[in-house]
Amino acid sequence: METLISLKNVAVHYETTTALEGVSLDIYPDDFLGVIGPNGGGKTTLVKAILGAVPYGGEVEYSPTLFERG
Repeated sequence: METLISLKNVAVHYETTTALEGVSLDIYPDDFLGVIGPNGGGKTTLVKAILGAVPYGGEVEYSPTLFERG
């Protein structure tokens, strides 16, 4: 099955604060994903990294099918 989004060793740092480190994840079609954790645990930062809204280290790869129209 094709992976829609793949994260490999993703890390996000805000100045001297590490928000995410070593996150790896594969999301497949028809997956339901719930992200839970404490306040300040990096949930929103994870979504922002997937969307490319914050600078990150590591790899975030997207399937071309995510960008198909129709």
